[in-house]
Amino acid sequence: MKLVRFLYRVGSVFMWAFVTAWAVYAVVGIMRLPWSNAERQRARIDALVDENRYYCTRWGFAESTPRYTTCVLDLDEIRQKEDERRQSLGFGF
Repeated sequence: MKLVRFLYRVGSVFMWAFVTAWAVYAVVGIMRLPWSNAERQRARIDALVDENRYYCTRWGFAESTPRYTTCVLDLDEIRQKEDERRQSLGFGF
């Protein structure tokens, strides 16, 4: 009988420790959501800037020139139209 009582207490302690650890993990995860969204947005923006630089310089437009700026704006317009097409087809991104 003592063994059963001991195992019950140990199991109870482990269960409460697990529940507490899970609750802390969940709270920390929820608190990090805005930062992770911001990190993803920054990464996407950085990727788009790199992609713009790659294509516009590849096509012979030097950075910091009016033609380069026009190229970047054109690429943004193409991306916007493609996003609209995807959304109209039900591939909502």
